[in-house]
Amino acid sequence: MLGSRKHLHAHRKSRRSVAATAPLLCIAALLPLVACNVARADEIATPPPAGPGMLEAITPDAWFLQFGVADEVTAATAGAVWNLKVDSLSQRWGVFLEASVSRWQSRGGQPSDSGALTQIALIPTLRYWFGPAGPSWFVEGGIGATVTSSVYRSSDTHFSTKFNFGDHLGLGLAFGPARKDEVALRVEHFSNAGIKEPNPGKNFLQLRYAHRF
Repeated sequence: MLGSRKHLHAHRKSRRSVAATAPLLCIAALLPLVACNVARADEIATPPPAGPGMLEAITPDAWFLQFGVADEVTAATAGAVWNLKVDSLSQRWGVFLEASVSRWQSRGGQPSDSGALTQIALIPTLRYWFGPAGPSWFVEGGIGATVTSSVYRSSDTHFSTKFNFGDHLGLGLAFGPARKDEVALRVEHFSNAGIKEPNPGKNFLQLRYAHRF
């Protein structure tokens, strides 16, 4: 009888132990599911940062105004510049792409369909700053493509094509906070590189002001 009572007492103690540990086992089983849901909630709440949008990619980094003179010709130019090299302001070398619209005006009194024209240009440019940061002198050079609204003709110059190449060399000074402003003096040559004759070309001396956003 005593043995039966001991056995019954042990059996009841075992049942109480199982009953006491059952909630803990359930909680332990549910913890991975809770952790997974929390992680997924964090992912939904904090999405990964989006890359630059299309509008940001096509927005220019700077604009410029330019005035140039050649024999019997003056040219006024406005344009925009895109920086093609990341963090170029902290480095000596910079790579840029400039797009511009110019108005050529012959001083020789030629008709408007030949002596006055509109020019569109797209010029990749390589620049070297003499200082690594802050205000600095720079030199640059570039070559690209241009198209004019008509074939240019003056009293002593006859182009043969609307399409021409433009190449330039320049010396300038970048100043202000983060080099936001700059002035430059450039020598620029336009010709069709012998695609068609006559190909006299035209050389301009240009004064330029640019401002970075």
